[in-house]
Amino acid sequence: MRTLGGIVGLNRALAQEIAGLPWVVDGITDIDRGTIRALGGIAGWDMVLAQEIAGLPWVVDGITDSERWAIFALGRIVGLDRALAQEIANLPWVVDGITHIEGEAIQALATTGYQEPEMARILLDRLDDDSSAEAVALLAVLGRIWQMADGLLYNDLSRAHFAQSATVSLPLAGEVNLWVFQSRPFPRGEDEITALEESVRTAEELMGVPFPVTDVVLLVPLADHGFGLAAFYGAFITMRRAENESLHWRTMYHEVAHYYLDGGVGPPWLVEGGSEFVADYIWAHTTGREYPMAVKSLAWRWRRIQNCLEQGVENIQQMSELRSRVPELAQCHYYLGSYFLLNLYEAIGKEAIGTTLGEFHLLRQSVGRQATEEEVYQAFLRNTPPERKELLRDVYRRIHGGVYPEES
Repeated sequence: MRTLGGIVGLNRALAQEIAGLPWVVDGITDIDRGTIRALGGIAGWDMVLAQEIAGLPWVVDGITDSERWAIFALGRIVGLDRALAQEIANLPWVVDGITHIEGEAIQALATTGYQEPEMARILLDRLDDDSSAEAVALLAVLGRIWQMADGLLYNDLSRAHFAQSATVSLPLAGEVNLWVFQSRPFPRGEDEITALEESVRTAEELMGVPFPVTDVVLLVPLADHGFGLAAFYGAFITMRRAENESLHWRTMYHEVAHYYLDGGVGPPWLVEGGSEFVADYIWAHTTGREYPMAVKSLAWRWRRIQNCLEQGVENIQQMSELRSRVPELAQCHYYLGSYFLLNLYEAIGKEAIGTTLGEFHLLRQSVGRQATEEEVYQAFLRNTPPERKELLRDVYRRIHGGVYPEES
């Protein structure tokens, strides 16, 4: 096996051990190949450590994406500081198995170590007295914030942090850990964690696909920390507190939706409009309203759609073509995109649209690329009941635009 060739030259016994692992014998995936290369990189620096990692139960059993990236991160660390890499590899929560947030914590240590090795040691030393799941989640956040050069928020969270947490059991994904961190006490009566739980549960129910991660971390910065209203960073999401309560929760729902619809799933209208559509659905569901009628009653939403139309945008295709010349049209991806999906929801039904959006996420996970406009259309067409296909085409003609071949 060519992937193992480099390891054979270093240590034939290690190569044989890896070649005999069940997931290698059964046939390797791209994730598996990346893992073998990462183990080879570690072996080049420290053969003993490479053998220890290859023998861990969670490596022997099979490799998840989080585990692959954790091994890759350890490979980066061992090239900087072998003792530090060995210490991390021996941490109880590393030996027991790598969850999503634990993998993010190791990656944060690796990237920080490349930029400033001493800072990686400072972050790791925070775990000396507390290796709880909360401490590991906070480590992942602190490492990323430090890399983003946000010293004020890093210093505030290092001095004191306040947390809400829960574990939710989802029908498809199983247990998902939820964390909310901020540098000030939570306002009296504010229950961010319950809203986070509702959004995660409802998003999975709509998509019909297991929630993508085992740990969801929400960071609530203050206005003077320099963050915008909200953002999705993969390892965590941020959301400043909004004065308008409805906007506050809808913003959370939008960012949670990005766990399914991140920047790599498809065109911008699908990423942002899709996340806005999911946020609308969660908002209606959690407030006891009926979707889509509740959204149609939002006057502010229709004003923003009208504003896009008044800028000369006739449909989504035209908006995408004009965006390079009119940067302000970027916001129209949110509003026209969600309006388009709302109309598709009415035309083809909840199951068809939820299944299709879930497929875009799965495509991104399996092949690592975004869906093209043609693939988006064909996916909707494929999942639409036969008696509703003409309704789908009509919505596409009116709101999306463009020319698409008929079903083959």
